[in-house]
Amino acid sequence: MGKISRFSIVLVSIALALWGLYPSIWWYFVATDEEQSYANMTRTTLAEELRQATETDVLEFQKLSYEDKNALAKDVLGKDQAYILDVAKRYRENYRDVEKPDSWTLEAIGRMFGGDEAGRELMRESLEDYKLEQILVYRSRKNSALRLGLDLNGGQSVMVRPNPDEFAAEVDELLAESNQGRQEIEGYLQNRIVASLQSRIDQFGLTEPEIYSYQDGRIEIVMPSQNKVAGQTDTGVVETLLQVKGSLEFHLVNEQETEKLSSYLNVNPLKSRELSETGELKDYKLPAGQVIRGYYEKDKYAMDRLRGYLVLESETLLDGENVTNARMDKDNVGQWEIGYNLNQDGAAKQQKIFTNNPGRLMAIVLDKRVLSYPRISDNAGSGGSYSGGRIKGRFSDREATNLVNVLNSGNLPVAMDIDSQRVVGATLGEESIRSGLIGIAIGLLAVVLFMVFYYRSAGFIADVALVLNLFFLIAILATMNSTLTLTGIAGIILTIGMSVDANVIIYERIKEELFSGKSRKAAIEVGFSRAFWTIIDANITTGIAAICLALFGNGGIRGFAITLAWGIVCSLFTVLFVARLIFDFNTDVLKCKKLAIMWRKISSGNNSQQSLGGV
Repeated sequence: MGKISRFSIVLVSIALALWGLYPSIWWYFVATDEEQSYANMTRTTLAEELRQATETDVLEFQKLSYEDKNALAKDVLGKDQAYILDVAKRYRENYRDVEKPDSWTLEAIGRMFGGDEAGRELMRESLEDYKLEQILVYRSRKNSALRLGLDLNGGQSVMVRPNPDEFAAEVDELLAESNQGRQEIEGYLQNRIVASLQSRIDQFGLTEPEIYSYQDGRIEIVMPSQNKVAGQTDTGVVETLLQVKGSLEFHLVNEQETEKLSSYLNVNPLKSRELSETGELKDYKLPAGQVIRGYYEKDKYAMDRLRGYLVLESETLLDGENVTNARMDKDNVGQWEIGYNLNQDGAAKQQKIFTNNPGRLMAIVLDKRVLSYPRISDNAGSGGSYSGGRIKGRFSDREATNLVNVLNSGNLPVAMDIDSQRVVGATLGEESIRSGLIGIAIGLLAVVLFMVFYYRSAGFIADVALVLNLFFLIAILATMNSTLTLTGIAGIILTIGMSVDANVIIYERIKEELFSGKSRKAAIEVGFSRAFWTIIDANITTGIAAICLALFGNGGIRGFAITLAWGIVCSLFTVLFVARLIFDFNTDVLKCKKLAIMWRKISSGNNSQQSLGGV
């Protein structure tokens, strides 16, 4: 392969590495605290935060409009509301039938969205979409960045498993109602537990923990150190997370009172914010035995969005304890519907509901949030079976899937036992990072200085290859979305030593060829070719050990093995490919005749002494 082709490969490799490292560089060195905070929020918390923020911005915009509606938006909008002008312009571009104003005044922007209460909500939703698009970019970069393990970032790892007796009893109960095998039922129940924990985490507003399900039934919950809720420690949050069974309830909807509430909120838009923040209205007289609950829908980003409020009868007709399982089905015209099964107590309750309330709306409420409110069919329960039912509602694929998950995961199907938990303080994590970086820096500096001192300019080429080796290794780990731990740092330090070891083998071979009287070009060519298989053999044996550790190890051992394995690949590329390219460039392009690879002098063919100087 020619030098130009090899040089092109190196450039492409560096470009790909920079592309893979960009999210990590942005996340750890460029992103502001606010951007990181938004990226770390769970979807539920983020949806609430965006709604409140955009409502504040719309109210501030209206206040400025009342003061001077003819003012130019760019002159009067503050830093936090300046993006409203960009949103208005984009809205105008997306809807060509909207007339473009002569100048972007506050009045023109308000008129762009309609100017009435419906227009106010349209503006708020447009602002929300604009902000959310930016935040999703932050989240994407965060998810693509190199992750720091618990021992570096701080936080808590909790290993839980379903109570074995309850799990076995639940499997037996599901087996009696299904024609599937035991293994399929156990996998289904395990997935229900994971979905329930994930739903619970969103409701608690935790900062995007990671949940891992293992084949032996264990479930690991890993939470970063920033997961603090109302002064609780991480440990307190997890205990609460596992102790609370969840609140999945069925309530009848008071349609008449719901219409009254909707009219009241349209006339008093500020009360909507009070209701969303406090969950109640102080100046609104609600009949006895009634409660107000928000109705949420999943949007195109899978975010729970508040769409309105319903007035419900406070009596709980059914709860999550009565639902044994739910599934997606299709009716005779191909529309999605939700089938569910109830236990004996639930069947008796449902019979009473269907008999006494045909045609009424029944809300499905999870943790005080209405996820759906289907209408009870007039012939519900026909045929005398009340042990289950079907929910119709012209559901989309996403809505049907979401509702099934709600019914299946609203309550933990079995109790969870804590196997182990490990807590690492954020301060200790910072100290671990500092110690690890110091270790890498000292090791790298010592090796760099030694190579330059002992092998002179050839040692400098080895150092260039070594730096590129680390660069490619970290880029690969980031692209794979790996988690860097202390043991991973140990693998990086070991990679430094192994990379230099290959250079030493090659250089000693080159020195032997120079002592035998060969020219610079011949010595380099023979030195690399004869050292090739020695280096390959040594790295293959180490690679086999690393692969075995990666396959059969777990936790820190696996992280060390993965880092070491990729370190070997990068070492071979930089030592045998990049370093050789630099040597050939100096020889063929810069026309260097001598090679500074040691301090000794050797005799040439005519017995005169010459120094191996040059580059």
